[in-house]
Amino acid sequence: MPTSYDIIETKQPSSFFQFIDNLINEPRTNWDRPLHRLCSLFRKMGCTHVIKEGLEVNDINDLAKEKEGLDSFFEEDVSFEATRLTFICSDHLNERNIPDIEDKSFLASIILTQFRDLTVDNHPWHPYVFKAFVSLPRKPIANGECAGSITYLLNNYYHVNRTYECSCGLRDGEERTFNIKGTFFCQQNSKTSVCAHAGLRMILNNRDGMDLTTSKINEILNLSPNKSEKRYKRSWGLSVDEVVKVITSFNLKCKQWNFFAYPTWDYAQYTHRSVESKFPSLLAFSTANDMHVVPVVGHTLNSDMWRPEAEFQYKGQLYRMTESQLFGLNTIEKHVPAASWVDHFIIHDDNFGPYYCLPVDSLRRATLPRLDPHFRAYHLISILPSDFDIKASSREAEWASVLFVEYLVQPNKALSTSREYWAKKICQSYRNGEPWVVRTALIDKDTFVNNLSDDRDYEGYQFTQQEIEFMTSNLPDWFYLSEISLPDLYTTNKSKLIDIVYTCDQEPWDPRKKKIGELFQRVLLCRVPGSVYVAAHRKSITSNVKSHMPLFRVDPTVTCEEW
Repeated sequence: MPTSYDIIETKQPSSFFQFIDNLINEPRTNWDRPLHRLCSLFRKMGCTHVIKEGLEVNDINDLAKEKEGLDSFFEEDVSFEATRLTFICSDHLNERNIPDIEDKSFLASIILTQFRDLTVDNHPWHPYVFKAFVSLPRKPIANGECAGSITYLLNNYYHVNRTYECSCGLRDGEERTFNIKGTFFCQQNSKTSVCAHAGLRMILNNRDGMDLTTSKINEILNLSPNKSEKRYKRSWGLSVDEVVKVITSFNLKCKQWNFFAYPTWDYAQYTHRSVESKFPSLLAFSTANDMHVVPVVGHTLNSDMWRPEAEFQYKGQLYRMTESQLFGLNTIEKHVPAASWVDHFIIHDDNFGPYYCLPVDSLRRATLPRLDPHFRAYHLISILPSDFDIKASSREAEWASVLFVEYLVQPNKALSTSREYWAKKICQSYRNGEPWVVRTALIDKDTFVNNLSDDRDYEGYQFTQQEIEFMTSNLPDWFYLSEISLPDLYTTNKSKLIDIVYTCDQEPWDPRKKKIGELFQRVLLCRVPGSVYVAAHRKSITSNVKSHMPLFRVDPTVTCEEW
């Protein structure tokens, strides 16, 4: 039973600024910033009402644990309050019809907590978002009603998300349960948790069945922060090893990239491949005096970006040899990574709020870290399923896939002798020195099969069940998929011409041997217009799928408007 209950109308001329001022016991600089960001999102999504409930802390286990940790930190009983806020879009909401409104009318369920900060003079109240289940940003619904399907924002791709079961109270003490398709957000309290705690909770709680709390993280790491002996020597609080320890304690695996140790690595390409694989990722970057860490939940795409093709053309061979030189070869590349059209990563920042767009170039630097260490990408940690072991890198898979197709366009090879129109276009672009676009992701076999079964090419043709069986019967559970396209097909139709499936469980290829044939032996499948080759069968078959196909969708249930 809530300790207090109120339904607040938020339509114009009501102000969310006034709502927050009335909600927080005592205004404090910066700590309410995420709450303002959340309310700004809900204003954009057409929020009409908020259900505000005072919660009895001792009746809710994770809140009781949070207070227990703060009591331990301050070494005394601290004043602690909690409020549940349910944001709704429905013009006709009232106390009687809350049980009847549709789930998609609910925008968020948030628990806001406040405690007396006994380390500061006058013991001011310290507010923070303890947990929030926030809908993926979407267009406001006409007239506050949820007719039709939800429309997500233009070219905003949310690859990390989950459906959360939430509830809100009713006046009579009963509860209404509802589902929100979105992500988890939370804020550090700066006493028993710091940004690494918040980041871990945000990425792990986006996995089905997870409900990670600050107290659980500190229990795993055997930490007992207190005011007299502060544990956290860095603002982000935990070391990389400690972050990994928390992740692996749940029988999960990590893939890491250190961009200070390897400054020639482009953080954006690795981050993009991880997010496209639907792997929750933590991105750490350097600040003026320390590090900060944020979860990456998606990206935006600018299909009108001039830079990818122009840079390829105007910078010439010197620009295009960089990647191959990392493999000890001096070949000129013929492709542009799909990440080149990504203009923002969608992140949550516990200091500012959820669903911010981080411009990709903002964390790139041409200088070395030791000469220019501030505000640049430092470390990426991606969470992988526990049921496989990844060894080969996504960079190797992408580069090898391009090299394999370059081999096929040579005189008297499969693509150069093909009579199919789109095979000829691939060869023509190669001869003219025009770039291919390549998108690489680590995917599972079941999702790959589903895409093959559902998709049709531009002319309406679809793979037969016999073709799908031929293509997939011998594939492992996980593998890299590199999709190769032409710039105009990729940016306009969101489609591809070639699929290359590459093994992920073999040891990294040794560039010192310079045996390209070993790379080709790791190609498990190659689909080109009108033909499919499967290494396990040692043969190719013809197919009626001869035109360009839709790009692979890891999560077809979340579709945005595209341009």
